[in-house]
Amino acid sequence: MAGEVSTPTPVTSGELAAVLRAIDERYSQMFDALSKQQGGGARQDSEVKEEIHPLQMPLVKLEGSESYASWAEHAETILVSRKLEGYILGTVEKPAEEESKEGQRWRMTNALVRAWLLSSVSPKIAKQVERIKDASEIWRLLKEDMIGEDGAEDVALMEEVVAEESIQQAEQIFLQLLRNLLNNHL
Repeated sequence: MAGEVSTPTPVTSGELAAVLRAIDERYSQMFDALSKQQGGGARQDSEVKEEIHPLQMPLVKLEGSESYASWAEHAETILVSRKLEGYILGTVEKPAEEESKEGQRWRMTNALVRAWLLSSVSPKIAKQVERIKDASEIWRLLKEDMIGEDGAEDVALMEEVVAEESIQQAEQIFLQLLRNLLNNHL
């Protein structure tokens, strides 16, 4: 009918995540091609991974303790996908010689992770930690502030429950597959 406006179909977070991943992959391919054209040649694997595309932000922004578990899971997954988790977990240590090539690389990558962390939290939370220069210290303080010492036990228990539920779901699927297999061959 003329004059009617169709209502757009809502987009799920999963669909949005898939689109963002596809865009990220497309941009990565395009940047790699441009780099090769401009004489950049092939970069080392660690250099390719130690970057975070601006579109690769967690779907959940850290607003407070109620969103911490989901935000932390998304954030860590993104950082692991870029081989940057060591900067939040504290396993990539700052080199003693800050002016060395390794020191400069650490400072640059730490700043990247730090900026990414600050942009993935609410402005109110960012203000509380923006003066901290070490990404792992920001991560530690956010965790401590959001779940506290008592909450750490709750998070561990919740992770156990989720793992147990996943095992039970896998067992149910496996049993159903076995039943189907037996029914089809008997």
